[in-house]
Amino acid sequence: MRVYFTRLLSLYNQCLEKRPFTTQGLSACFLYATGDFMCQIIEKKKFTLDLDYKRIFRMAMYGTFVFAPISHLWYLNLDKRIIVTKRNKFKQISKKVLLDEFVFTPIVLLAFFSTLTTFEHLMNKYEKKKNEEEIKTIDNDLFYKITHKLKDDYVNTFLVDMAVWPPLQYFNFYFIPGVYRVLYINVCCIFWNAFLSMQQHKH
Repeated sequence: MRVYFTRLLSLYNQCLEKRPFTTQGLSACFLYATGDFMCQIIEKKKFTLDLDYKRIFRMAMYGTFVFAPISHLWYLNLDKRIIVTKRNKFKQISKKVLLDEFVFTPIVLLAFFSTLTTFEHLMNKYEKKKNEEEIKTIDNDLFYKITHKLKDDYVNTFLVDMAVWPPLQYFNFYFIPGVYRVLYINVCCIFWNAFLSMQQHKH
């Protein structure tokens, strides 16, 4: 089992080196979809396949095309700008955690709520038959939905994030090789994604 896992990790590393965006995008796609799958099971309080698969698809698309690429670029640049050595390890890692929490996280949460609200809005709009006048109002309606969503859930989600992610990120920067950091975050995100999905889809 250990040998199999080592080979799988080696293959993943090769894919990361050759096609980092594609590999991390596919990883995030699977893990964001898994997070929403778990969320829906929790909401229904039983295991069932009678789920909202369009919702899972929206989460997967966000993970693939938004979270994965910006995370890859963020951690790549963070590792280049803040060099960690044995002498300054705690200080430099603390800088990384603070930057991650107070620079990167606010942007990611803004992107999450805005993107998912946009996906949901557009899919709902075009699933129904709408006359031309209704289609013209889509942008104004969408702006209201995004701002309303951010007003309701952004701050509370960020406060929860502050309690959850700094310890995980200290472990990340201390022990996880740079090439695996987005994968580590994606795995941690399975449960976090379930929480985010609840925040996005609560009524």
